[in-house]
Amino acid sequence: KKEPQYGIIAGILVGVYALVILLQFIVSASLSACFIIVGAGLAAAGLIYKKAGILSLVGFGALTLVDLIMFVRNLFSVFRLFNFGFTMILNWMLNMLSGVLVLAGTAATLFALATLFTNFMPAGRGIVAKLWFVPAACIVAAAVIVVPGIVLNGAHIGLYFILGRLAMLSLAGGSLFAVMWCAKSEPMPVF
Repeated sequence: KKEPQYGIIAGILVGVYALVILLQFIVSASLSACFIIVGAGLAAAGLIYKKAGILSLVGFGALTLVDLIMFVRNLFSVFRLFNFGFTMILNWMLNMLSGVLVLAGTAATLFALATLFTNFMPAGRGIVAKLWFVPAACIVAAAVIVVPGIVLNGAHIGLYFILGRLAMLSLAGGSLFAVMWCAKSEPMPVF
């Protein structure tokens, strides 16, 4: 019986995510983008080459860590909002909600991969089988939820914004197929 190639599809989509972040990095260099590119590259390689499952764990672990650091950094930016109006505060709140959703999506994908590649959480496989769509839904919601704040602030929706939405959607697709792969595959513990 030929099994679906969800892992390869996930790896390709996460690789697209890495390339889009690389394009954003060229437009506006940042340290977090460097870590995202490396983490996504490792995750993509681990998903494509199934025997290298540890790479996907390390890659999504790095992505989750970067999302956590960015969320905490943005959380402390609230102190700069006291001199701004309602739309700026709304934009900050939408960005915070978006950050929580991306963090939840990458962490849930990491959890699903951990159930596939480790023996630490055998009970988690049932959760993954029932909620395989949640990580991707979180990331898609994060990509969409910031749009009203940007429009209300009158910000220009340019190439950087479009690349950001494309990156989020490719990460969501990669997460969707990665978790589907985890839900439909037999465990392959690497440690």
